[in-house]
Amino acid sequence: MDDINDAFPTDPSETTDTDSDGTGNNADTDDDNDGQSDVDEIACGSDPLQFSSLSTDTDGDRMPDCRDSDDDNDGVADSADAFPLNADETTDTDGDGIGNNADMDDDNDGQSDETEIECGADPLDASSVCVSAAALTCDGYELTEVSAGVYEAAGLSGNVIVGTAEADVLEGSSGVDLIVGRRGADVIRGRGGEDVICAGAGKDTVEGNGGDDRIRGGAGADDIAGGNGNDTVYGGSGADVLKGNSGNDTMAGGRGNDEIRGGKNQDVLSGGKGDDELYGGSGNDTLKGGNGEDYCEGGSGSGDSISSCEGASAP
Repeated sequence: MDDINDAFPTDPSETTDTDSDGTGNNADTDDDNDGQSDVDEIACGSDPLQFSSLSTDTDGDRMPDCRDSDDDNDGVADSADAFPLNADETTDTDGDGIGNNADMDDDNDGQSDETEIECGADPLDASSVCVSAAALTCDGYELTEVSAGVYEAAGLSGNVIVGTAEADVLEGSSGVDLIVGRRGADVIRGRGGEDVICAGAGKDTVEGNGGDDRIRGGAGADDIAGGNGNDTVYGGSGADVLKGNSGNDTMAGGRGNDEIRGGKNQDVLSGGKGDDELYGGSGNDTLKGGNGEDYCEGGSGSGDSISSCEGASAP
């Protein structure tokens, strides 16, 4: 090429400088200086020599969508994002095309999320619903309001204690109690007896204490201690802390990033969804991480069983 038409007459490795930035096209990674690399434009179908020719870039990070693993830059990879081009949404629980942030009924069970949270049901689980305004459910028991604030539970021989929509302190007796916290950051103590406790929505603190208790945390980041006895504990949604203490306990975290500690004797721990931490403690324990990046530590028992954990430690 003659010097008149050569942008670099003294450099045999270069002849053209499309964007006139002083770097020849052979060395320039963005020939038209439009903010997208030549490699990306070629891969995505735009012209690397034409400034006005750009590949689609939803989040404006100069990485075209066809090469970007997170098109809307919301921190969730496109492969796991139900709405890869909408930074305001990532999840669509019921698959109706409306993201959870905008959807008033995430699980499409016919009850609004607000209503379900208020009554202690799970707004992300279609099988978890509120019963009528005059009734509640707890671990298979249906509670009927017989007078203002007074409830009965069919098939239960024991006390029925029901909280309010505020932060309550609820204490059971030395016998069998059924305790429902409902909304609010409740403190619930079961004391003795084989108690059934449903903490409901809110950041609750629950102590089962004596007896073989059945405890459900509900929505919110709960702190639940089973106490003495062979307890069954379910955290529900939220980042929960579950502690079995003594007894052969069965504990499941449910949704959220949970911390589950078995304590003494032979415990069965399950993380469920979320990035969970499971600690068996003493005894021969069974630990199953579930979905998410979980960590499991067996503890001092010699016969622990650990599965579905990204990180695992056993004696």
